[in-house]
Amino acid sequence: MRRRQDRGKRLETTGELNLIPVMNLFVCLIPFLLMSAAFVQLGAIDAETPSQTEKKAESTEPNPSVQLIVQVSPEAVQISAYTRSFQNRLEGVDLRFALHDLNALSQGLEKLVEEHSSIDSTLFRVGGESAYKDAVAVLAQLRKTEGLGKLVLATEVVR
Repeated sequence: MRRRQDRGKRLETTGELNLIPVMNLFVCLIPFLLMSAAFVQLGAIDAETPSQTEKKAESTEPNPSVQLIVQVSPEAVQISAYTRSFQNRLEGVDLRFALHDLNALSQGLEKLVEEHSSIDSTLFRVGGESAYKDAVAVLAQLRKTEGLGKLVLATEVVR
């Protein structure tokens, strides 16, 4: 600090701010804030609306693509089939298998692949009450079956 006196009339003080404590505070706070921040990953679905020509081609198609939903509950595995991106449910394809009978599940899946050669995707959903080992066993069976198309996982918290 300097004091300056102008011919005895006034006493003027000029001072400088000491920024070092503030800078030290920010040096400590910035890493702490970065470490405690929750980074969020956003997912996006690439969806395009079909044009009119695609809709006409879809309706005249003799064998439309089929999507399967495989649901694992604590007691059984249920399989449903849909067309047109899970909009229309196929009648007659509502299979239910016991969890302990994975051979029957495998045979049922192979029969579905034979009947519907154009299985586009399979949605695998596990209920929150299901055991982890059961979900893994059914998933392994799905992965062994050829011709199921894309396998999409849609799970809840499993114990």
